[in-house]
Amino acid sequence: MNSSSSEASKLFNQVAVLNILTIFAAVAFYLYSGIYLYLTLLELSIFNFFAGIGFIGINVVLRMGKDYNLVSHACIAYTYTCLLIINFVLGATDSPTLVWILMANIGAAYLLNFKANIFWLIATLIHPLLLFFLEQSFLNKYMYDLDPASYKFLYLSSIFIFFLLGSFFLITYQRSYIKLLNNFEKSIEKSKGMLRIIEHDIANPLTVMLSSCNILKINYPEDSVVQRINGSTLKIIKILNAVRELDLVESGQKELDMHKVDIIKCARTSLDLLQDKMQRKGIQVEWNLPLDQEFFVKANEDLLTYQVITNILSNAIKFSDTGGKISIGVNLKDQYLNFWIRDYGMGIPLDILENIFDPYTKTNRKGTRGEAGSGFGLPIVKSSMEMMGGAIKVESSDKDGQSYTKMSLYLKEA
Repeated sequence: MNSSSSEASKLFNQVAVLNILTIFAAVAFYLYSGIYLYLTLLELSIFNFFAGIGFIGINVVLRMGKDYNLVSHACIAYTYTCLLIINFVLGATDSPTLVWILMANIGAAYLLNFKANIFWLIATLIHPLLLFFLEQSFLNKYMYDLDPASYKFLYLSSIFIFFLLGSFFLITYQRSYIKLLNNFEKSIEKSKGMLRIIEHDIANPLTVMLSSCNILKINYPEDSVVQRINGSTLKIIKILNAVRELDLVESGQKELDMHKVDIIKCARTSLDLLQDKMQRKGIQVEWNLPLDQEFFVKANEDLLTYQVITNILSNAIKFSDTGGKISIGVNLKDQYLNFWIRDYGMGIPLDILENIFDPYTKTNRKGTRGEAGSGFGLPIVKSSMEMMGGAIKVESSDKDGQSYTKMSLYLKEA
């Protein structure tokens, strides 16, 4: 069974428990209220028949691996409908089971997200209005008058069952969340272990490459290809050292080396590293800088160059159209320097923009030429900026004719 169908089966089991309990509660309410009329039993049988058909239909959809959110909404809507019917027949706006309607938004919070929770919370607020409308309509002949003892029993039992189910959802949600966090931590530790192995294995070949380049430089001192190979090898070694230092800083074994850094020099180094990519897409760089002025910030040079600016420029190139333009500029604000990079490519959709720095949310997209991406670049950028005491801000639009993305870095002047 694939992951989507497995997740769907888990969802079905969770929602089925809530719905089945709701139906059994309906049966119990009918029986306790002393409703033994043939017509009522027929109505209840028809209701449960369609409930069963609904469960079969939902299960079929789940097994087909359909959209998780859509199925979750369908299950909650079904539960909401059951509760609406139960509340209506047991007194409408005077029903002792009104508290059950909160199960809809609790289910949304458990199965879906914050927006879905708000949506179903609004639905629960509309619920009494629907009951009032039904109460005033010709359907009120299906309502039953409860004696005081029955009303009190249903009222107290509803509150008890509601808090019982609510506690069940909260506890299982908390346990699932803790388990998810533990899995993330194990995954991160495993990734770090793999990274250390890769760092170690790459270091030796790079040393050999650098030695070979030095020999070639002696024999061919004017050869531009040799110069580029040597320069690229040195940059890879710097990137490797930056990753090692970052690992040591994150583990608390070392403090980040911060000093006075020329941010324009860092940007030019990154552009040189990405020169081939820019040439293949015919992208030009537009500098928006005051003439004859230097801009220094307090940062780690390798981290700023290779983990921050190179990642941002790489994205700008990836999402720019062929023959496009990238603008780079600097603004001074109070004691902070705002270094920004802007491209005029495809922009970032709003749903991705909201989670652009979240390493656990899928945000990777293909570039304008189908370039692949991992989605880890910007979370690394944000983490690196925070380690240097800085911040990053993103502005973007994906509207036709007005699409752009602007990444602004904020660092203290040095």
